[in-house]
Parts: sequence; C-alpha cells; structure tokens
Amino acid sequence: METGDLIHWGKTMTEVKNIIGVSKTVFIIGIIIAILSSTVVSTVVTMQWARGPKGEKGDPGPQGIQGLQGPQGEQGPIGPQGEQGPQGIQGPIGPPGPSWVFVSRTSNESAQTTETMQFVDVNEASINLVLNTTSHVLIMFSTVSFTGAGGRIYIRALIGGTVAHPGEVILTPLMSDPSIMHGYASYAFNFYEPSIDAGVYTVKIQWKVNADTGYMDERTLTVLAIPAA
Repeated sequence: METGDLIHWGKTMTEVKNIIGVSKTVFIIGIIIAILSSTVVSTVVTMQWARGPKGEKGDPGPQGIQGLQGPQGEQGPIGPQGEQGPQGIQGPIGPPGPSWVFVSRTSNESAQTTETMQFVDVNEASINLVLNTTSHVLIMFSTVSFTGAGGRIYIRALIGGTVAHPGEVILTPLMSDPSIMHGYASYAFNFYEPSIDAGVYTVKIQWKVNADTGYMDERTLTVLAIPAA
C-alpha cells in the first residue's frame, strides 16, 4: 500500500468515526424523546380512566350585584297620536265676572224753570249707581226745553261730586230775535267719566242760564257703566 493510499484510508476512518458519533447521539436523543412521549401518553390515558361520569348540575348560585346603568340611548321616533279620551267631568261654575251696569230714569212732571246763573240740580234728574268694579261711566241726558229772549241753558253732569267730561256745555242755542218767543224743542248731550272705582255714587244733572229764564219739561237720564278690565 502506498503512502497516498494510507492517507486516504486514514481520512476515511475519521469520517466514519464522526458519522458513527453523530448517529449515536441522535439515537440517544430519539430514545429520550420516545420515553417522554410514552410517559405523557400514559399519563393522559390514566387521567382519562381516572375521571368518573359527569355529575348532576348543581343549584344556581345567588344573583350577583346589579351593574351600573348604561348611558341612555337616543330618543326614538314619535309614535302616532292615540285616540281622544272621553270628556272629563265638568268643573264647578266659577264666580260671575264683572258685568255692565245700566240704569235709567224718565220724568214727566210739569215744566220747571230757573233764572239762576249758578248751577242747581235739575228736578228728578238723579240716579244712584252701584259699581262692583272699576268702570267707565257714560251719562246720557235728553230733555225738552227752551229759554227766554237772549238766554241760554247750560248743563253739566256730576258723578259722586266729580264733574264728568267735558264739563259744562250749552244745551240751547241763543235766539237770534229776542222779540220772538220760541217754544220747546228737544236737546241732548252725553257725558263721560273713565275709571271710576267700585262703590255707590249719585249721578245727577245740573243747569243754569246766562240770562232771562230757562224752561225744562220731559227729561230722561240714562247711565251705562262698563267694566274697565
């Protein structure tokens, strides 16, 4: 055997030893893995055989504490309107509200006269007025009258001592011809006083002349009170 052959043979033997060493190591590791696997399988099988049959379901435990309320959800769409319910029982009648007051007086007594230039009461031309609430008062007066030559009749209305608007007024015209005696004619005027407080009042008409003599016959006094609110 030559030298080259010896070297090759020696190298081959080394490689063989290395291969044999690796195979031995792998073989030992394989044995260990097989032993561990067999142990795990044996344990699982043992546990399966050791577990008994499934028992009956136990009683439910006590209910737990209620959790916190969650956030409120969005409002849903409005549903359709339901049917109208039956009409309820009528309630008691309330107290009466303020009402209008109407009073009137007419006199047919014989004619009266005046020659005074200061206001005096007209006979049978007064009315008692009872107001339950603050009211606006309308005073309406009409009469049949005349004056002598050159004279005029003036009138005014009073309510509880207060001169109603617009104050004193001329009732009859001035005669253009003093030598002519004119006869009776109809005259009228309306007076007004706002916001008169509740109470009892006397409403009356007064008259006077600026000259000569004034005459007055039939007359009517009418008072209308209208609640202010």
